[in-house]
Amino acid sequence: MNMAMLFEAIKKDFDQATCEVFGADTSYVLYSGSVAYGGGKVGISDIDVMVVLKRRLSTETALAKHIAFAKKYFAIHARYNFDPDRIFPGEVLSTGLAEDAILGRGFSLHNGRLYLPQASVEYYLADSEHWFRAWISMLAFSVFGSGSFEQFDAFKRRAWRTILLYLISRQTENTICSDSVIQTLSSGGNKWLGFGITENYHLFPSLETPYIEGVITTLEQEGFLKKKGKSYIADIPLVSKWEMDLVQSLQNGDIRKNKLITTLKDVKRICKNGTVSI
Repeated sequence: MNMAMLFEAIKKDFDQATCEVFGADTSYVLYSGSVAYGGGKVGISDIDVMVVLKRRLSTETALAKHIAFAKKYFAIHARYNFDPDRIFPGEVLSTGLAEDAILGRGFSLHNGRLYLPQASVEYYLADSEHWFRAWISMLAFSVFGSGSFEQFDAFKRRAWRTILLYLISRQTENTICSDSVIQTLSSGGNKWLGFGITENYHLFPSLETPYIEGVITTLEQEGFLKKKGKSYIADIPLVSKWEMDLVQSLQNGDIRKNKLITTLKDVKRICKNGTVSI
């Protein structure tokens, strides 16, 4: 069975697991990572799956359901001989938390500007606010599984918009096009330094270029970009204002409106009860 066929079988099993555990509370399911983008390796890769819920469940209910989902997560990995993430066995968040991630809640601040420090397992276990960085990447760099495609598509485009504006704010040149975005995201060499793209995301350029081009058109309509030939020139003062507005929102706590479904302490309980100890 080739990777494409394998991925379809995996999606079917995860979609069923999501339905059994979360039922009508599910908004949609997405997949990210090397398996979703055609470069996964049996016995090595994990399957990156995110469940976005329509509403925030009570802490007790959310924890019980996430533990139940983790058990299915580990079982599916064993069934297809993939190596599970033993610390974060599947991402489960509400639409409100997804909104916070899209708005930029996962950015750090350094010298009054947005900043992405080098990530690591320790980084994600040190502060649950760091999870929003991983979530915005997954929301943007994703393949649809099941549920509401309309919600998936809207969140994906908005996540891409935030990422593109951040990338523009960090460029030494003020021009941008879909090819340059793909190059910037794919050439880091270390997935922990940026938004998590690796050389194993084989289908990333072909699947994401249409989204990048669509969001670039949106940014042009909003005045952030102006077309010049095959590329676009950024309005640097407007992009800088976007960044400073986001910095202020992070400093004031305006974005941190939605309470986490699970805490750092819960992560250990989820893994332990899902049959994996950390």
